[in-house]
Amino acid sequence: MTTAEVKALLGITVATYDAQITVLIPEIEAFVRIYADNKFLAPGPKLTSTAISFSASTLTMIVTNFLENMEVYIEGSASNDSMVTLGVVGASTINIPGVTFVTESAGEKIIITRTLLPASVKLAVAKLVKHGLFTKEHLKSKKLGDGSETYTSGYPDSILELIPRSVSSV
Repeated sequence: MTTAEVKALLGITVATYDAQITVLIPEIEAFVRIYADNKFLAPGPKLTSTAISFSASTLTMIVTNFLENMEVYIEGSASNDSMVTLGVVGASTINIPGVTFVTESAGEKIIITRTLLPASVKLAVAKLVKHGLFTKEHLKSKKLGDGSETYTSGYPDSILELIPRSVSSV
């Protein structure tokens, strides 16, 4: 998700929290994927190739159907399987900002799949970002008047319920 998507879902119109939101998004998305036991891979075609190599923060490959800021899952490499957000997409290279790959020559069968978060999961990510922005860390429960709320893993159950979990993770 992008900072703009999170801000739109939360109704935030000022730039005051942009830096914090940008930092929280990948951390919270990673938590959601682990919590749900789901990578949220998009249906449809995947790129499968033995001509992909890794170096520093660059994937070298024949680039088709990839766009800047697209989130993809890389699997099948010797050392670089990961969820990444694409940076600058060139004719034969894709820069991945903030990532340092282990150098790998082409040869392994690499599969690159676009990810796609369902609307309810995007809403959960946005709400978890808001929780991260405005809630004291390590708060496990709170009481307001006659009501109280207990958080599992530091997050409110009311938000976690928006995240569909696989049968194996329940």
